[in-house]
Order: sequence, then C-alpha cells, then structure tokens
Amino acid sequence: MAIHDRLRNSVASCLVLLLTACGKPPTSMSRTYVVAYRVIGSAGITFDSVRYEDAQGTSVRVVAPASNWSVAFSASSGAYVQASAWALASAGGASATLRVMWTESGVSTASDSSTATTGAPGRFALSIPRRQI
Repeated sequence: MAIHDRLRNSVASCLVLLLTACGKPPTSMSRTYVVAYRVIGSAGITFDSVRYEDAQGTSVRVVAPASNWSVAFSASSGAYVQASAWALASAGGASATLRVMWTESGVSTASDSSTATTGAPGRFALSIPRRQI
C-alpha cells in the first residue's frame, strides 16, 4: 500500500470518528448545590426536634435545636430535600419557620418553607415535603 493510500485511509478514519463524536448529545453534568436547613422561632417558641434528609439520603434527627438552628452541606443534583420540625408555643401569637434552601453557586437559589403562627399555647409541627433537586 502506498503512502498516499495510507494517508487517505487515516484522514477518512479521522473524519468518521469526528462525525461520530459530534453527533452524540452532550452528557449531563452533575451540579453541586449547597443545601441549608434552618428553623427560626419567635419568643415563646421552643423546638422539640428537627428531622431532615442529608446529601446521602439519610434522615438526621436533631433534638432540642436552638431557635435559630441551621445546618448546611454540599449535595449533587438528583439529591432530595425534606424536613420536619416539632415545636411548642408558650403563648398565642408566636411564629415559627422551617426552611430549606439549595443554591448552585453563581447560578440560582431555590427554597421551600413551612411557617406557622399560633393562636394559643400548644404543640404543632412544620413540614417540607420531599423533593428532588
């Protein structure tokens, strides 16, 4: 086989590979988020516990968190968020919020929350349903 024929075959092979590679859709890249959970209570609110889903899908329980408790960690796209909090109001008119935020740095921030204002003393729960980020 002459050098000219080998060169032509090499060029043809390269073109086939290039066209094949260009025809494939791009692979989806995994995104990384900072996930942050937080409970906030006004005067007269105490929290019994908070339960949230971490980046590995494990349900984590925090007993007697402070009124301004928070936790943050990294999670990849496809992870889930969900949380519940149980609280006690010592009087009516007190308020509490459970919030989850997921932020892709420099791109976007989204969140979900559950808020309650009490009409009387008593126990109540806050809940954020499970969702995929």
